[in-house]
Amino acid sequence: MATVSDQPVRTAQVRYRDLLRPYARHLLLGALLLLMTNLCNLIGPRLINDAITLLDDEQPFWAPYISDSGVTVGVVSAILVVVALLSALVRVSSRGVVFNVGRDVERDLRQNLFTHLSVLSPKYFQNNEVGDLMNRMTTDLNNIRLLAGFALLNMVNSLFVFSGTLPLMIHISGKLTLAALAPFPIMMVVAQGISMELYRRVRKNQENLSVLTAKVQENLTGAQLVRVFDQGDAEIQRFGTVNDAVFGSSLRLATLRALMFPFMGLMALLSTAIALAYGGQLVVAGEMQVGDFVEINARLMQLTWPALALGFIISVYQRGKASLDRINQILTSAPEITDGPHTGELGGQVTVNDFSLRYSSDAERSLNDISISAAAGQLIGFVGKSGSGKSSLLRALSRQRLGESGHISFDGVAAEDWNLKNLHRQIALVPDEGFLFSTTLRENIALGKPNATDAEIDEVVALAGLENDISLFPDGLETMVGERGITLSGGQRQRVCLARAILVRPRILLLDDAMSAVDAETEARILTSLREGFASSNQTRPTVLVVSHRLSAMPEADHIYVLDKGRVVEEGRHADLMVEDGIYTDLWGRAQIQKQLGVEHD
Repeated sequence: MATVSDQPVRTAQVRYRDLLRPYARHLLLGALLLLMTNLCNLIGPRLINDAITLLDDEQPFWAPYISDSGVTVGVVSAILVVVALLSALVRVSSRGVVFNVGRDVERDLRQNLFTHLSVLSPKYFQNNEVGDLMNRMTTDLNNIRLLAGFALLNMVNSLFVFSGTLPLMIHISGKLTLAALAPFPIMMVVAQGISMELYRRVRKNQENLSVLTAKVQENLTGAQLVRVFDQGDAEIQRFGTVNDAVFGSSLRLATLRALMFPFMGLMALLSTAIALAYGGQLVVAGEMQVGDFVEINARLMQLTWPALALGFIISVYQRGKASLDRINQILTSAPEITDGPHTGELGGQVTVNDFSLRYSSDAERSLNDISISAAAGQLIGFVGKSGSGKSSLLRALSRQRLGESGHISFDGVAAEDWNLKNLHRQIALVPDEGFLFSTTLRENIALGKPNATDAEIDEVVALAGLENDISLFPDGLETMVGERGITLSGGQRQRVCLARAILVRPRILLLDDAMSAVDAETEARILTSLREGFASSNQTRPTVLVVSHRLSAMPEADHIYVLDKGRVVEEGRHADLMVEDGIYTDLWGRAQIQKQLGVEHD
């Protein structure tokens, strides 16, 4: 089976029974406890009947087993109390066992879902909103927990109640039982219709909640940008539209539920009314004893809760079913990029032959027949106007994008043949917008090497030019950076991400305009110290592929590729390209003008 980062990739749908199978023993124990509960409940109405019989000076059939002299109403009452206490104890135990299965299912499914999300390719997250995925990880999993716990317990309990109570009622009086249960077929037919409509409304409401969650997440993340562009009122209005949609779907769902429960209650009360009216006539006619009349009504009341609960069980079942469908939409999504069998140490050679890439079937190609090569230890530069395909190429090299044609190879081995975990351990990408976690500077830097020593961290801090910045923080490396590193400047975030990448000592280092927020001199100094620092640590220099809108570091590059509209249009060393009077010369001239004017980037 193909894997991603040593994780098996499974894309089969998860079925309800698949979720419950690991807990078969727990469910069996819960079922036995429920059975004991219902056996106790079956005894109760019979004891009431026997107590009434005692008032007529008749002993119940079981009296000789208790006492040779007979039993009294007091004895029957005491037995009834004991049975009730035992029933309550066993019922609580059964609920604990079965409800915990629901929680176990929720935990397992959340773990499996997170694991699956972690192996999906970046393209999946570009096509699916984070807020929607968060809603599925929370609300949908909660619905599945109720399905696996609450709904299952009540369905099994209802089965036991009906299978145990109905035969006893029929034994007492078949005519009264059939008359009292006459409304039940109507209830079942209506419940089926409500169930189908309930599923549709639950599914729609969950979809609207996902849109709402995504909207909230997006606005909280971009709150500063909204304020800068004075779009607060517009965003509030857009949120109001989404919020109204959720309100409408929730109201329609609540209305259906509100109609369902009274209807179920009405059917149960109608059954009770029939039993009282018709049963009373049978008692007056002498066709039924008073004790039997009371017992059959008591047993009918025992059927009332399962009948009432049926509506709620249907609601929970449909919510769980809809949520499981939404979870399966994730679990059946296969990653585009999976492992190959090859493992080993990278030498650092990179070769790209006639490689093309497009982001969707109806989009123009981002890369067109690109061919490049980099020897181990070289510094390779990529320049070009915005949208020329530079970042797309680095994403493909870091195995985050699949091409539609052509080949990428490392050390002569096709990229798709490499084990991903092995490859990612030796290739580091520093994007232009560095992501930091809401923890300390030290933990962010040591993300790829949690066991790094202080000396190793100090070394990469110096290589990335972070020493002065960290010295100004009261807590130094223990400074909390806030969500996404919001407490740091753009340049500081980029250099923290650079230090993080250097710490793992990659054989191939991809810099995607990773120093756009620092000045040109700092960028050149970092690249120089980076190469010298790696060499001074008795390690072979990494192959560095750098994308930069500024060209300050390009004179030091071993080779430069100029991209335009997804194609390599020029290549060579800085001096060679300067005499061609092409795109590179034009970009260099603009960069020098910007430098003189004090403009740091495009």
